[in-house]
Amino acid sequence: MGARYSQLTPYERGQIDLMHPQETSAPEIALRINRSHRTVSREIRRNSAEQGYVAETAEQKASARQTERSRRPWKVTPEISGEIRRRLKWGHSPDVIAGRCRREKITMLSGEGIYQWIYREAAEGGTEYTYLPSKRRRRKARSRAHGLRGQIPNRVMIAERDAAVDRRERIGDWEGDTIVGAKSRSAMLTLVERRSLMTLLTPLADRTAASTTEAIIRRLRRESLTTLTVDNGKEFAGHLRVAKELKADVYFCDPYAPWQRPSNENSNRITRRYFPRGVDLSKLDPVEVERVEHLLNNRPRKILGYATPWEIYSGRTTL
Repeated sequence: MGARYSQLTPYERGQIDLMHPQETSAPEIALRINRSHRTVSREIRRNSAEQGYVAETAEQKASARQTERSRRPWKVTPEISGEIRRRLKWGHSPDVIAGRCRREKITMLSGEGIYQWIYREAAEGGTEYTYLPSKRRRRKARSRAHGLRGQIPNRVMIAERDAAVDRRERIGDWEGDTIVGAKSRSAMLTLVERRSLMTLLTPLADRTAASTTEAIIRRLRRESLTTLTVDNGKEFAGHLRVAKELKADVYFCDPYAPWQRPSNENSNRITRRYFPRGVDLSKLDPVEVERVEHLLNNRPRKILGYATPWEIYSGRTTL
């Protein structure tokens, strides 16, 4: 019996976004993200838009459908509510009730649905909540302050970025990230120009914001640069200095949204072939790093019509 279907994660949708435009087949994509090829085919079919499959759009469409399902009228029959009450008294948690009923082929709500039913009943005077470990009549509200703790100050989010960047209309829009080395103590800065896929690799002495900021400024000072889009890692906390010294706009992706830096994500995956996990990136031979950077930038790319990133970036050929 195959594994039970579960929703694709934002990361998995980002990987599909990276591979699908390169005409990678659904079975190949499925193999890489450890999913059924039917799941991948259904995802592309249901969540593609006019511009094709875009992870951000797919995530929004999937979320909208889930919200719509959650708004549908509850269908809790007396048989279902009676089964929930009986099993709660046995000491079963909502998740156990849902899982066991599924195993026994008994019609039942999901674990989350049972929790919501219990709290709805509690609001109307029901006592089913007393069988939960917390014995609370309602869920504890999540602290918004906790969710905001540790954020980088003065970020400008990607939603404010010029739409021209999305269309890859010009040279000068870069994406930035770091890949981590042995024991998460070393790192490498990776910078990728969106239109040409030109890639710059820079080993870092450590994972601090100071080292990362210095590396960004050093590598991009003489490059064509209009915008830089990075992830939310603390190493990019020096973004204001980067913006000031390079006279560029710096944007941050939404949390857990790797598809918003697709060029960078794909480049990181290729870079890992040369510098796999477990390598101490701070001790790499600079000549070897330069060699790999040269290979990446002179590698014909299907998405570029088999031109190389260097040919596009230098203007020797056009898309």
